[in-house]
Amino acid sequence: MGKTATDLYNEGYDLYEAGDHEGAIKLYTEAIEAEPSHPNLDRMYASRGYCRGLLQDPYGSIDDLSEAIQLNPSNAHALSLRGGAYLMLQEFDKASADLEEAYRLEPEKNGAKQFLEQLKIARGE
Repeated sequence: MGKTATDLYNEGYDLYEAGDHEGAIKLYTEAIEAEPSHPNLDRMYASRGYCRGLLQDPYGSIDDLSEAIQLNPSNAHALSLRGGAYLMLQEFDKASADLEEAYRLEPEKNGAKQFLEQLKIARGE
């Protein structure tokens, strides 16, 4: 019997933790393909998108994070990360919309707040 999507995702996370972002992306992709109706599919896309961002691939990151958000519009983590990717591309209006929504959904988390502060600096505010 092959590995489950959860097994593949967890192995991918271990690689991410070890700094092997390319290896993590490969396993996250395998997890997504293994079970496209997995209840945590949004997390799998968000994790892959995050790793793509770490590898300086903001477009790939945005694609994956958009998929995560489509699957779960209240995924504040994915919104925050996509806002950060838009910030990398200097797409400030899109970054602002995502980051403000992420902050609205989870004000106690500081990721969106930090990106919002970076956005203000980038805009010269």
